[in-house]
Parts: sequence; C-alpha cells; structure tokens
Amino acid sequence: MPAVGDTTYTTRAKGVPIQREIYIYKAVKIHDAESQQGVFFHDIPSELIARVQTDSDGIFNVSLSPGTYSVFVMEEEGLFANKYDGEGFINPVTISANSYVNMEILINYKAYY
Repeated sequence: MPAVGDTTYTTRAKGVPIQREIYIYKAVKIHDAESQQGVFFHDIPSELIARVQTDSDGIFNVSLSPGTYSVFVMEEEGLFANKYDGEGFINPVTISANSYVNMEILINYKAYY
C-alpha cells in the first residue's frame, strides 16, 4: 500500500516500455487455446501470421492483410495475453484496408496493486 511521500507507487503505475517478441496469429478464441493461469498460452491452434521484435521503447510495426488477429507477447512462461473480447477472442485486433492501428499491450502479470 502506498504511503504518504512514497513515490515508488506512482513510478510503477506509469509503466516502463520493454523490448519483447510479438506473435500474431489469425484470431483464436480462448476455449480453443491451451493456457496456464488464463494468461500464458501454448500450442495456439491457429496460423502464425507474423513474429516481430519490438524496439527498446516497446514499439513495433508490422504489415497485415485486413482481418482479425490475436496478439501475444513472448514471456518465459509462454505467450502472454490478458484481454478478450465479447466473443472470446484472445487479445484481438481488427485491421481494415489502408489503415493503421495503435495497440497498447499491458504486461501486468507480475503487477501488484
């Protein structure tokens, strides 16, 4: 619990960009993928579309065809994702023709509040 004058809480709350490898699959639903703790996935039953490394600021770019994809971050424990849509798709992003999408991925499995 933060205390008066404790600045570590506000520093942690802002987050720090990190470098990671990103895996992009054709959209996959949570009940189709094998997971541990509901956030670390293995054996994704979908086509791997792209793997890309972020830069030191956590930024990445990848060209994708229009469609819906599931985006994962490689961690020691497996492929991490912690968001789902109303249809059960894991960390989905929908790409439209001739458009860009900004996506923020919050890696918070070690967070404490």
